Amino acid sequence: MSDLITNAFNEIDPRNERFIEKNTDIVEEIYALMEQHGVKSQKELAKLLGKKESEVSKLLTGIQNMTLRSITNLEVALGTDIILTASKAKVRFEHTNYMICYKQIQTSSHSEKTSTNEHFQIGKVSSFKLKIA
Repeated sequence: MSDLITNAFNEIDPRNERFIEKNTDIVEEIYALMEQHGVKSQKELAKLLGKKESEVSKLLTGIQNMTLRSITNLEVALGTDIILTASKAKVRFEHTNYMICYKQIQTSSHSEKTSTNEHFQIGKVSSFKLKIA
């Protein structure tokens, strides 16, 4: 049975793999933009689009194929681009200053936790440094 599954995965058309990857990237971008713009749910997004919540759900789960028109409608509803060409992305981001924040955390021994070989510390912030990159 595992050979059957392995063979099935090995025979996936690379075009389908690429399609799934692109669709996933677009959906992740939509959710990030929803969060940035205070759109808290698919229901709210549907209202902005003048669509039923079930239609938005189909778009965001991949049941219904997104068209350039549906992506453009989402961009208008969210007030920003979802897809940028390389040349437009270069223009938009070439003068962007990025801020990297570092914080030093003061911890007590009972607040340290370990998960998958990484140490996460919970504590009071004792200092904060900014670096403009």
